[in-house]
Amino acid sequence: MKIQLLYFEGCPNLEPARAALRDAMAAEKVDQAVEEIDVESPDAPESLRGWGSPTILVDGKDITGAARATGSSCRLYASGAPSVDEIRARLAAARRAPASSSGRATLSMLGAITAAIAASACCLVPAVLAIVGLSGAGFGAALAPYRIYFLAATGVALGVGFWLAYRRQKDACGCSVPRGRRATRIALWLTAALTVALAAYPLLGDGNASAGSAEAPAKATLHLKVRGMDCADCTTTIAKGLKKVPGVVSATVDFDSGLAVVRYDGRDGMLDAAIAAVRSAGYSAKEAP
Repeated sequence: MKIQLLYFEGCPNLEPARAALRDAMAAEKVDQAVEEIDVESPDAPESLRGWGSPTILVDGKDITGAARATGSSCRLYASGAPSVDEIRARLAAARRAPASSSGRATLSMLGAITAAIAASACCLVPAVLAIVGLSGAGFGAALAPYRIYFLAATGVALGVGFWLAYRRQKDACGCSVPRGRRATRIALWLTAALTVALAAYPLLGDGNASAGSAEAPAKATLHLKVRGMDCADCTTTIAKGLKKVPGVVSATVDFDSGLAVVRYDGRDGMLDAAIAAVRSAGYSAKEAP
């Protein structure tokens, strides 16, 4: 927030205006230096010439909403000088402006995180729910076809957040960035790092997952062609699902080839049971040729 008191020498209302400004800042708990400028001084910025005396600007705007005149003159207020209430109202409004922008940036950050989680849901949701003994494979896989859209939403949400945090205000005064806005920028960068990590999570696997012991003896082997895998880490969910089928000794799933190899004890009905296990994980499968 930038506060300026404009005046010219000999103005009788300068001291009352200075006192009212001091009282208003104390009431609003604004700890900010006040820049006093003699508008008739040769060093006065051209953009400030023409304002009457006394004039109080907060972030470049007059506290009463008046516009700059074409020539310097004494300003007349209802009480001679600007009132404490008028000044307090403008100070309060200026303090709310960055908060509103920060609030919108926060919503953008939450949107980016939500979209990133949805984009990685095919692998992240089952992994998280598995910790508490639940299965979310079906839910996660249902979102997999929309991954590209969630990634796009993540990028848009982050873009909006950065625009809100770094845009130049219309009433820019050249003052330093307020602390609240600086905190928003730091939070935004942390959010960006988190969303990138979430979005990249499904790509971190090597594309080959196994469940069970490949060394244990098995009487038969079944090959399945799996469809619908959206990321390398999806293979882990499918392999674990196949291993839970009664009679399965081990299961290996390869992302690049889309092939699942199931080693089992030779019992009947394994093809249907294995396909059902893949389907329950949110994918489809058929016997490979």
